[in-house]
Amino acid sequence: MAGASHANIARASALWHVEEIFRDTALSDDGKPLPVHCLRWSESKQFLASGHSNGEIQLRLPDGLCTTTLSSGNRPGPVSSMRWLMEDEKELLIADTPWGRVNVFHPENGRSPVDIVDLPDEGSLALDVDCGQKCIAAIGKTRTAHLIDIATMQSMAKLDFAKHRSLEPSLALGAGHSIRVSSVKWHPTHRDLLITGSWDNTIQIWDTRRKESVKVFYGMNAGADCL
Repeated sequence: MAGASHANIARASALWHVEEIFRDTALSDDGKPLPVHCLRWSESKQFLASGHSNGEIQLRLPDGLCTTTLSSGNRPGPVSSMRWLMEDEKELLIADTPWGRVNVFHPENGRSPVDIVDLPDEGSLALDVDCGQKCIAAIGKTRTAHLIDIATMQSMAKLDFAKHRSLEPSLALGAGHSIRVSSVKWHPTHRDLLITGSWDNTIQIWDTRRKESVKVFYGMNAGADCL
């Protein structure tokens, strides 16, 4: 009973802390709090970024105080995914939207993005930065990944996640995703390996050099940015 009591106290404390952090969150036109679609701590743990359904991103200090509100553009739409990276000892925030724009923010330089990458007819449901902080993988609605060079903010290549026939005999029937890809993660140490999750109940590992799925894990549904 004592253990259960401590667990309940810890759970209640965590819920209270979340409520306190978002006590001054963005409000909709009717005065109601806007839903939070994604959260991401900065590398230094100085900021907690919260992406909202109206496209705004709020930057908060660890005590919950909102210091800056970033705008992802004039077109409304939820922030799908966010990642932080370090550049010249300064932190940059990368965020995407489902209508096809990847924004790069420098929190110290104001609320507007310093770089913008548009993905025509694609949208972006999730993104991630590789371990060398050289490349962004942005997942589109058509089971396609855009590989974006961070130095130039230009799309270098595309990776097709649709079902295909693999070079690996053991994957001949299962390589590729049959429906939308909703989550992406670069391998923490291998820059050429990309991991994807989909609503088709598979998690797959891709070799970006070969543009092939090299490993499939079955029975796991990734319905959001969760890898």
